[in-house]
Amino acid sequence: MVCTVNGYIRETQQLLPDESAYFEIPKLVNVLIFAFMHNKAPPGAFSFEWTITDEATLQEMRSAPFKQQFKSSVFSAFGVRWYLQVHPNGHTEQGYVDVYLNLPSLPPKITAIEIAQTLQCLETGSMHERTANFDKSMGTGWGKRVLSKPELEGCETLTFAVKMELIAVYDMHGDDVTDE
Repeated sequence: MVCTVNGYIRETQQLLPDESAYFEIPKLVNVLIFAFMHNKAPPGAFSFEWTITDEATLQEMRSAPFKQQFKSSVFSAFGVRWYLQVHPNGHTEQGYVDVYLNLPSLPPKITAIEIAQTLQCLETGSMHERTANFDKSMGTGWGKRVLSKPELEGCETLTFAVKMELIAVYDMHGDDVTDE
């Protein structure tokens, strides 16, 4: 269990009272720690799944023209908002599904967040892992030709998932403030 005590994180899971570890919380990443505590995820890790079961939406995705996009709901991780974006008939190459993790904005004192991410389509087992620096408004996708449109068309439901691990948070001077 993670909790805050007088501006410190206290890790209490399976530790004896005299073995509790305290870590100072830098003011710039207070909001990130708050997000971890309320999601009850391990510090530095988060996952999100977007499941599409509506037949009309699935049919629209199956017949989507090149570059048409679909967006998940917005979710919060590491104190910022994210969403998934899917181009069922490609954004860069027609006939292949493109999936992106997007970061619409950052808090004013943070200029970048470095994330290790795994993007997946659970029904097909397709996945791509990468590490990316998110700065300002941007997104990163999976590699080319990870999932073809015909593979997607046979699915009765679609679940796109992202697993994220926080690597670093950079302040407005470009300094890594993750562990300060």
